[in-house]
Amino acid sequence: MPGDLNDSALPEAVADELYADSNCLVVEDSAHVYSTTRAALESFARFVGPGGFFVVEDGCVDIEEMRLLPDWPRGVLPAIDDWLASPEGQEFSVRRELEVYGLSCHPRGFLQRSTTAAPASPGRRRRRRRPLGRGRFRLSRRG
Repeated sequence: MPGDLNDSALPEAVADELYADSNCLVVEDSAHVYSTTRAALESFARFVGPGGFFVVEDGCVDIEEMRLLPDWPRGVLPAIDDWLASPEGQEFSVRRELEVYGLSCHPRGFLQRSTTAAPASPGRRRRRRRPLGRGRFRLSRRG
């Protein structure tokens, strides 16, 4: 789905496409600047269920030793830090141990929602099941 992370209507458009019982893994890989990273966290964390993950990619742009080009953008890590300090962000924790190789382009980007957090706010679509035969079902994509 094409869209602009700074467009407040985008999360609702995504919610319209998700099933009501969806549990989402969200991966943010946008412009790697503060505004889009923060907008993604604020708008899409609601789709991550308890124990689920929101992965913010390419925080390496904010680490001097990891910057390959001087014109790379900046702002991913400050956006993560500021959002984690917010009430919604406090439901998530940074999982540094998932940076398994000791070096990651996504430092502090593996964010896991608490297992005691309120349920996710998923989509609005209802599933229709069609029998395939003895105990099997196909999920319909129709609304």
